[in-house]
Amino acid sequence: MPPKKAIFLSNSSSEYFYAGASEADIHGPESRINDMIANISGEFILAQNKFYETETMLNTQIQHLAEHINIVEQQTWDQQKTIWSLESELAKERQKSSENAESL
Repeated sequence: MPPKKAIFLSNSSSEYFYAGASEADIHGPESRINDMIANISGEFILAQNKFYETETMLNTQIQHLAEHINIVEQQTWDQQKTIWSLESELAKERQKSSENAESL
């Protein structure tokens, strides 16, 4: 018996029409294998899309964290400068107090 000619109707292998094929031939093992391959391909594409969505979300979160770290570092640096300034003023006041105590 010569091979049957398949006419492609859509992306799903179950949408093939085999000229001269019976219903059992159309839904035979080859069709089921093609359906499984199509399902696996579809699942892979969905998983790949989910991966890209997750990667984008993580990159956004990393960017926000980096911005927050920069803000905290700047605030810490500003606070340290304030501490140094206050320590300097305190040292000057102590020096003045010491000089006043000596003059009395």
